[in-house]
Amino acid sequence: MFDWLWKKAPPPDPPSTDRVWRDLGARDRAVVRAAADPDVVLVAFFEATAGHVRALLSPREVLLAGEVGRLRTPRAILVVERHPLPSENRALLVRLAELAPGVVPLFFSALDEPLLRTFGGERIIALLDNLGLAPDEPVEHRMVSDSLANAREKVAARLGSGPPARARSMEEWFTRNAIGQGR
Repeated sequence: MFDWLWKKAPPPDPPSTDRVWRDLGARDRAVVRAAADPDVVLVAFFEATAGHVRALLSPREVLLAGEVGRLRTPRAILVVERHPLPSENRALLVRLAELAPGVVPLFFSALDEPLLRTFGGERIIALLDNLGLAPDEPVEHRMVSDSLANAREKVAARLGSGPPARARSMEEWFTRNAIGQGR
């Protein structure tokens, strides 16, 4: 009856950093610049994103989140997108922390990705325009990371208790799971 008194809070997520660009083109240019370092390992959640980044960086390898077990202690990890579900991001962070202790993964996102578009990315773009932020200048701040986490929590709440539909891209994932469509 009083079990809730002794329940432990879930452990905090392993550390990570978010960088958000105004649009996918700016994010892609940043990925190309970051991938110039051969020690950077690139990771994506969705096959379509991995294929897109591979095309940009041919012949660089881009691992899918489920393939990170093949890592050989990288010095830097760049995840080229966030998954819409917090549980998927957490699972990847835990795996990366086990495989590469001390390496803080860097997540790249864009305000016109489906996750951020669904939760007001266009308002943030307008704010950045008013502040005079250059298109290729990223936003990296704890407030941004917290906003992304809140958006993912809202997606999880809208999804309900059933397992999410699998998809090749984030756009398809949102469509198949009816997120952001008045649900």
